[in-house]
Amino acid sequence: MKISVKELAEIIGGEVIGDGSLLIEGLAGVEDAREGTAVFAENEKYLTLAAGSDASCVILPESLAKDCGKTLIAVKNMVLANAAALKRFDKPSRDPKAGIHPTAVIEEGAKLGENVAVGARCFIAADAVIGNNCVLYPGVYAGPRSVVGDDCVLHPNVVLYGDLTLGDRVVIHGGAVIGADGFGYGAGPEGPVKLPHIGTVEIGNDAEIGANSTVDRGKMGATVIGHHTKIDNLVHIAHNCKIGNYCLVAAQTGVAGSSVLENGVTLAAQVGIADHVRIGAGAVMAARSATVSDIEAKTVMLGYPPNPIREEQRIRAFVKRLPQTMERIRAMEKELAAIKEKESED
Repeated sequence: MKISVKELAEIIGGEVIGDGSLLIEGLAGVEDAREGTAVFAENEKYLTLAAGSDASCVILPESLAKDCGKTLIAVKNMVLANAAALKRFDKPSRDPKAGIHPTAVIEEGAKLGENVAVGARCFIAADAVIGNNCVLYPGVYAGPRSVVGDDCVLHPNVVLYGDLTLGDRVVIHGGAVIGADGFGYGAGPEGPVKLPHIGTVEIGNDAEIGANSTVDRGKMGATVIGHHTKIDNLVHIAHNCKIGNYCLVAAQTGVAGSSVLENGVTLAAQVGIADHVRIGAGAVMAARSATVSDIEAKTVMLGYPPNPIREEQRIRAFVKRLPQTMERIRAMEKELAAIKEKESED
């Protein structure tokens, strides 16, 4: 449904500069903008692109607000404005609807809260608990004694092994597996001996787990994902890891067993964390970094072994110059050899 620029500004907490009566039907990137859409311009580069686009409105920080031939909405916080605008134009699909699909299997002893939606071919085991207002898309498996809090969304083919706990408002995307056995084996006389994993998984409130990610159960005790932590697609969290609150873990990252991420840690894409490593609160591991040792709080690290990011960038810049440096060294060695030869002749 279309809304006016003025209404959109009220929703995202911004101030209109220009024609507040213009109607907006949706959001777009600057490359795809058309008449009737609003675009975001976080910096001068995108403001220039937005000004040359067909967009009807530009949402930008107050510090960038200036005449560019478009109606503007100037905001104090672009992140909050972005979130509010996207929420306004979202087209949520609550499918399945509240109720139980006739092909779903719910074993005797399972407990379902109020207003729960259970899709086709879901399986809810005996003694499992599903909280109020939860949505289980088709193919979800909730194992024995799994406990799902209120207002959770489990997308298609999510697997919850037994004996684990999800807090409230948890979102788990398609194909994720929570609570599988950890990768634990001992050396036996005839080869590897599997070590049973009898622990659990605890996922905090407002956490989100991406598609095809895996969180293993503890060997003993719990693997823990903290409140408001967001885990991307294709991430592996091994047994007995403790992931703090407000952490961000990007795609293809692996965290080995019993490692600890304190609150507010960010792991960029393809980061590797060895077992029994502690990453301090607020630390950042840049993309494709890896560590086998602890990382101090509030540091930004890059590489393997990781260095503070500025130092690592200088190292990499120097490494790129190594061929030219070696040519200069060889030339200097030749000059020095020629000087020594001449001196010996004299």
